Parts: sequence; structure tokens; C-alpha cells
Amino acid sequence: MANRVEPDSADMTTTTPDRRRGLRLVIALTIRVLVVLYFLSTFLQAVLAGLFVTGDVGMLAMHEINAHTNLFLVFLLIIAAVLLRWPVGGPGWPIIAFVLLAVLVFTQTEMGFMRVVDLHIPTGVLLFGISVALLIWAFGKSFDVSRRTARRRG
Repeated sequence: MANRVEPDSADMTTTTPDRRRGLRLVIALTIRVLVVLYFLSTFLQAVLAGLFVTGDVGMLAMHEINAHTNLFLVFLLIIAAVLLRWPVGGPGWPIIAFVLLAVLVFTQTEMGFMRVVDLHIPTGVLLFGISVALLIWAFGKSFDVSRRTARRRG
């Protein structure tokens, strides 16, 4: 017991570079998982819409539930982007991008409820394209958060 070193109270409140890097990696992993889930949810929306259009009326309820799931995932992405920016000093543009995406997803959902199909379908195609672009970004070199942030912080 005499060899045990108790952590200093200052160590518990100060963010060390190792802790910051660890948090940065956890947030980056969270964003990647959320982007994959958003992509899958967006792809599922197209499948459910196709099933509904071909006559399986029960899929409309699933399409609605998945629309809410899709919007919820975007809100989680906003939170993750905020956490990436402020505690660890990551880029700020994902916050703006995800807020704009949330507005687009919300508008898409409302157009579906109002049966504005002539805009609802092309917007759905646009959202699917955005989900693919997010996958490319989240798993590409430009998302190397640990290296870029470490350079900026010194």
C-alpha cells in the first residue's frame, strides 16, 4: 500500500495532451459510427419508399419511423461535431454542415408528410448523395483529426 501513488487533484481537472488525444479519437470514432448509421438509415429510406410505391402500404409507417431515426442521427452528429470542436479543438465546419443537413432532413420529412412528392423524391436522392459524401469524408484522409489537431495545438 505504501507504493501506491494517489492522483493529485490537479491531475483530475487538467486536460493532458494524452487525455485530449484520447477524447479526440473517441469523438472521431463516434462521428464515424454515426455517419455509417446515417448512411444506412438513408439507404433504408429509399428501400422503404420503393416498397411503398410498389404497393406494400405497410412500409409507409416504417418509412415515417425511419425518417425520425434519420433526423435523430443528424442531431447526434451535431452534438459530436460540437464536442470535436470545443473540448479538443477540431474543425468548426462540421457543426455548420450538420446543422444545414438537419434543416434539409427536417424539410424532407415535412415534404413527405405534406405529400409534396415532386420535391420529396429528388431531395431524398440528394440526401443519399450527401450520406455517401459523408462516408467518404469520415473515412478519408481529410478526417485525420488527431494529426491535424495536434499540429494546430502545438
